[in-house]
Amino acid sequence: MLHYPFGLLPTCGVVHLLRVYWFARDAVRVTANVVGNHGEIRDVELSHNGLPRSRVFRYPIVRFCGNTGATHTVTLRDERPKADRADPDHIKLIYPNAHPDRTRIAHWHARYAIPLFFVLPALSVLIFLLMVTIAHHARQFLNV
Repeated sequence: MLHYPFGLLPTCGVVHLLRVYWFARDAVRVTANVVGNHGEIRDVELSHNGLPRSRVFRYPIVRFCGNTGATHTVTLRDERPKADRADPDHIKLIYPNAHPDRTRIAHWHARYAIPLFFVLPALSVLIFLLMVTIAHHARQFLNV
């Protein structure tokens, strides 16, 4: 039963890595101008004095020229808010060829953090088991 999670973790990581590869292999990378922000209330919670408090997330509305020469305006969803970016006027994007509506912010951790999260723990256990096996065989060899 111990081996089940360590087989499932790398499998999830590899599946996600393949999704990233298929997304990025024909992807177009552009730098877009931020033309506005879309404010969205995501959480409404009670503050310490019992009054409702809402958190507004501002997602960038970007305009860029695609590989066909057409200009696209897209509101980025489920991405980092504007305050997290170093350059608030320009942003690097990636999108699949012929699908500019599936535009994402091109940052490393969005593509590779999840596969690494799943693969590295299982890989470390496999390395540990390999070291234990080598030590066991070396001990048997030296005791002969």
